[in-house]
Amino acid sequence: MFFNKTIFYSINKLKKFLFFFLFLLLLYILYRSEIVNEGKLRTWYFPYLISLVIFSILIFFLKNKYVLNLVTVTLSTFVGLYAVEFYLLKKSGFKFFHNYDFRNVLEVYNDLKTANDNIFISANFENEIKDSTDKNIFPLSLPSKTKVIHCNEGGFWATHHSDRYGFNNPDDIWDYNKIDLVLVGDSFVRSACVNENDSLSVNLKKLSNLNVLNLSKDDTGTLHQFAILREYFPEKKVKKLIWVYYENDIANLGNELNNKILKKYFTDKNFSQNLVNKQNIINKLYYDQQLKLIEIWNKNPSLVRFNASFNNDRFSHLKLYTVRNIIRERFFEKKKETIMPDDMYENFKIIIHNVNSQLKEKNIKFYFVYLSARFNYAQNFEPESYYKITKIIKDLDIPLINIHESLKEHSDPLSLFPFRRQLHYNEKGYKFVAEKIHDFIKFEK
Repeated sequence: MFFNKTIFYSINKLKKFLFFFLFLLLLYILYRSEIVNEGKLRTWYFPYLISLVIFSILIFFLKNKYVLNLVTVTLSTFVGLYAVEFYLLKKSGFKFFHNYDFRNVLEVYNDLKTANDNIFISANFENEIKDSTDKNIFPLSLPSKTKVIHCNEGGFWATHHSDRYGFNNPDDIWDYNKIDLVLVGDSFVRSACVNENDSLSVNLKKLSNLNVLNLSKDDTGTLHQFAILREYFPEKKVKKLIWVYYENDIANLGNELNNKILKKYFTDKNFSQNLVNKQNIINKLYYDQQLKLIEIWNKNPSLVRFNASFNNDRFSHLKLYTVRNIIRERFFEKKKETIMPDDMYENFKIIIHNVNSQLKEKNIKFYFVYLSARFNYAQNFEPESYYKITKIIKDLDIPLINIHESLKEHSDPLSLFPFRRQLHYNEKGYKFVAEKIHDFIKFEK
């Protein structure tokens, strides 16, 4: 009898503890959902809230003899989930007890500013600049000759130095009498989230011993990239142009055609902003916007959240970060492609056709590279736009370097992305792409 009473009181204490723990957990989830993420991720947090409510109801209504069974099953489940978490971490290349950089971008900026005043956070301020007092200029590059804080996807903050026009190159490349290769594209070509010595252009230079000029910029589509070539392409020096297309460039093109200045590059073959002579204006516009952003961040540090996909929470894996992300990706984030209208593909074709025709007149070789998103290899998904874009390139008889097909043939394509889950390539990934481009060009000689 005494033994039964002891068990009864012990189980009651256990139930009180569980209610208290679940209540604290509920408050924490609400805090993350409504305060930290400002209600923008409610659909992500909603299943956790429902699970907590159901679990609480079960504990309340279950008879004491079943409570221990429920707790045992729950604990066993969590032990299994943590085993999976640490297995996936090890497989992803995550190093336990490694000194990863958990700083946010503002902390990195403030630390670098102590030794160098010329620091720029890589961010697209074009919309703010477009609405500023000088509405007659739309920058196509970043500030010049500055140390750029790019991004953190691999556990470290990648930085590079910009050249005289704000691109990711050694500045003296512009003084060369000959440029063998020019690259144009978005953040994948600019080589996001790796340091400059591991970039796509540096890898190409190492493989081929050729002079490589990179004219790429983050978050750009086909029209923005076309405008960059109009403004900065040193055609008299160039032998080959490599246009690297990423699968969301067609969607970016749709947005770019709504920009009054960018659209002029499409409708007027002679239009130019003469940006090579306006770099001082571009620098001022960007730095003014950066100062405004830094001021906002200093007043409210909780707003500092972009530029890093690497989780800056040191204890994230105690919250089953990897397992939760895989579950979300596999079951709650099935990829849905944004279907673009046919006229957008026609606009894309017009731009590429014009570039191809102009390059032929100058006797410059043109190559087109197709890149696809990591998500496609995680879910074995093939976007409809892939077939449409590659068909246009084949119809225009432009040499196609199909990195998408090369990755499909790779034994482990996810290993080419940081921790197997980030957006951009890791060092191995950029080297892989450079090797495929180099092998194709070498074959073409």
